[in-house]
Amino acid sequence: GDYAKQVETLDAENASLKSKAEDLEDAVQAAKKEHAAVKKELDDTLKDLAL
Repeated sequence: GDYAKQVETLDAENASLKSKAEDLEDAVQAAKKEHAAVKKELDDTLKDLAL
């Protein structure tokens, strides 16, 4: 009936949100890795300049 349909819709929306949240989490992790790589590069460059 109607109730089952509503539950189905909510389940689908929930799954969709969960998937979006996981995509965001992946993006955050990727950005953190990139940031760490850039920072290391910068630190290395500064060390070279200091010599």
